[in-house]
Amino acid sequence: MRPRAVQVGIVLWAVDAALYLATAVLLIASHNTVVQEFAKQQKNTTLTPEQVLDALNAQLIVYEVVFVLLAVLAGLFAYMLRAQRRWARVAFVVLALVQLASIALAPTTPTQLGTLAGLVGLLMLFLPKSSAYFTELKQG
Repeated sequence: MRPRAVQVGIVLWAVDAALYLATAVLLIASHNTVVQEFAKQQKNTTLTPEQVLDALNAQLIVYEVVFVLLAVLAGLFAYMLRAQRRWARVAFVVLALVQLASIALAPTTPTQLGTLAGLVGLLMLFLPKSSAYFTELKQG
């Protein structure tokens, strides 16, 4: 039977995935509004208005794609961990590092909360009872 710490870790990573996906959806839904508001505020710049809008559009698209990708990976790894795939625990370590970098570049409250949930979930996956469970999976 799966230890409670592993179950909690899986749930926390699912929450992480949901928060990243929600951020991506909100960003996609408000993309044009964000661009228009930013364009109104940009008066004193050496760039043309078109260059500013193009750069902002590109930046928002990158954020949207990254947040969707992080959400999908977190959801996939949570599913694979639930299916007793030991490698998913290691994948979460890498994903947590990527998420920490992403919130450093684009901090939003949902992604910060998602990353926090993921880090706590990661901690739960490496507690002694969890480690014993994954060792048992390797042997069994």
